[in-house]
Amino acid sequence: MPSYDPYTHAHTLGVDIIWGAPGHGMLGRYDHASRTITLREGMRTRQERSVLAHELVHAVRGDEHDAWDASYSARRERSCDLLAAENLIDPGDLRRAAAFYPDNLPALAYELDVTEELLVIYLDAHPGKSPKA
Repeated sequence: MPSYDPYTHAHTLGVDIIWGAPGHGMLGRYDHASRTITLREGMRTRQERSVLAHELVHAVRGDEHDAWDASYSARRERSCDLLAAENLIDPGDLRRAAAFYPDNLPALAYELDVTEELLVIYLDAHPGKSPKA
């Protein structure tokens, strides 16, 4: 079991979590003014955990959502994804799981309790930690 718990982290930061509709096409959203994260209802546990970790990066940074610069916004979201992945994925757990699932990304993500998307972002940023390395 990973040592990073995003629910505990949110509590430590004083960030409230609510379940509802964060916005059209969104799985989660951090509102800095209210220090609240809204998570889309009905997500599977791995997805909810991964989205929460991503939104907590916004909370730690104090990010405000702005749509005025799509390029900046995309870079910020990618950066939040990477930091969320680094929080959620323990390198030792990755090595151990990769011994069982070296060529099965979905099974590896399931074992690590993260989305495949976050696992791919982590592996792209840390090529020496690839399951095949």
